[in-house]
Amino acid sequence: MDNSESCDFAELIISQMIRMMSEGALTPGEQISLRMMAQLFGVSTQPASIAFKMLESEGLIVTRKRSGTRIALLSPEDVWDSMQLRLAVEEKAVELACRYATDEELASLNPLAENADRIVHAQEALRHDDNFHLHLCRLSKSPAIYDYMRRQMPFFRVRSYLCPAIFAIGKSLVPRVKEGTVAKIRGHQKITALLCQRKAERARKLLNTHICVKGIEQLLAEYRIQHSLQSWENE
Repeated sequence: MDNSESCDFAELIISQMIRMMSEGALTPGEQISLRMMAQLFGVSTQPASIAFKMLESEGLIVTRKRSGTRIALLSPEDVWDSMQLRLAVEEKAVELACRYATDEELASLNPLAENADRIVHAQEALRHDDNFHLHLCRLSKSPAIYDYMRRQMPFFRVRSYLCPAIFAIGKSLVPRVKEGTVAKIRGHQKITALLCQRKAERARKLLNTHICVKGIEQLLAEYRIQHSLQSWENE
């Protein structure tokens, strides 16, 4: 297997492992191994090793000498930092899209926003959500922003699944409505309306509450207080 093939298989392993994390098939703290993943996906350990290095660099798996490799158990602070990074990039995309995209281009977000606000099963909802946010980044007319978000979106998304407290908050916010209906609480259509009116600042504010969902700041404050108390007790 040459380097090109190894990298292609590594990308496949990464995407499949991220999918398994988001579906609960791989859970925070669960032990895994190169051989296990290679056998699961029917590849050699070489591409599995490349995939593990990438996942570890993104903080999604953790390797220790004595305990081996495990799926990461992220803290609220870990996930919050990731959300803030994503928000900074998308806020810039909003600013640039309002400045450079045509009216017709901004209006092209409408069907994507409606699909993203429609309640469907989990994986379909994530796909529609990704389509909306990536198209928004494309409308920024900045290849750097679009390429960055295209590569990083799966990593941004899955981190919430690796923090049980934040995952519980996100799950509690899913509207309890009939599948296939539109739940405007999710906010994509409201963001689009503001973009079409070129109200960049208001769109950015709404994007903030959309990405950094309600309840996480309070959870983060509680985590920091608890962490400080534990550090003080251990001194």
